[in-house]
Amino acid sequence: MVVTSNVNHKQQMVIDYSQTTNCFTYLDAYPLPRLDKIIENISRYELHSL
Repeated sequence: MVVTSNVNHKQQMVIDYSQTTNCFTYLDAYPLPRLDKIIENISRYELHSL
């Protein structure tokens, strides 16, 4: 934990997770789908509401 000052000269506490938690984090092996593909898939459905 480190105390730093931001642009407004206010002090804030910052935690560096690069040596602790990040080593246990798995990277996502699958990229996010493209927005145009998502919209294309959603457009096939109809919504009915009462």
